[in-house]
Amino acid sequence: MFHTLFGDELEDLCIPWITGGSSNLAVRRDLAWDVGGFDEIFTGWGLEDLEFEYRLHQAGAHFAIGSKATTFHQLHPRHWREMMRSTISNYKRFYQKHPTLQVQLFVQYRMGDLTIQSYNDTARREQIGCITPTEISAAREYYECFALMDEDALAEKWVQSALGPNNWYEKRAGTKPIEGRSMRGNPQHPKN
Repeated sequence: MFHTLFGDELEDLCIPWITGGSSNLAVRRDLAWDVGGFDEIFTGWGLEDLEFEYRLHQAGAHFAIGSKATTFHQLHPRHWREMMRSTISNYKRFYQKHPTLQVQLFVQYRMGDLTIQSYNDTARREQIGCITPTEISAAREYYECFALMDEDALAEKWVQSALGPNNWYEKRAGTKPIEGRSMRGNPQHPKN
């Protein structure tokens, strides 16, 4: 998705750290060492890789997508509710470490309440000092509401959006996940 919108070199993306995930990530050893590597305060599933990439971005790392690279991922059971609960806790850890507008907006983006284009535009305007106090206040309010939400109810909402009709997972993976089973065990998986 990101290379389609921004090209492999991510020229117009001012928040390239959001493209990440560590399933196929190459970083110079000295740079990884300089930013402290993966932070072990992140537990469970999610965001340890993006927080690492956020720090790499802050340190001036260049991000690019190898759209011709192949990644193989070992399929394994996914316990969606557990994963979403730990992701919610990790969002909070991420923001506690980096209480910035970019991280506040990241929550809105991942919740589906902010498009990548709007997120990028706001981040660009922040970088050049053209962000309004109203925008900062709105982002803070959104995050504070998120932080106060019941984590189980929020996790359930995310699971339903992932597993329900026209879900994000199906669009991304081409198949519907089944709670507690790997994609390979899913009879709807194209490889089965």
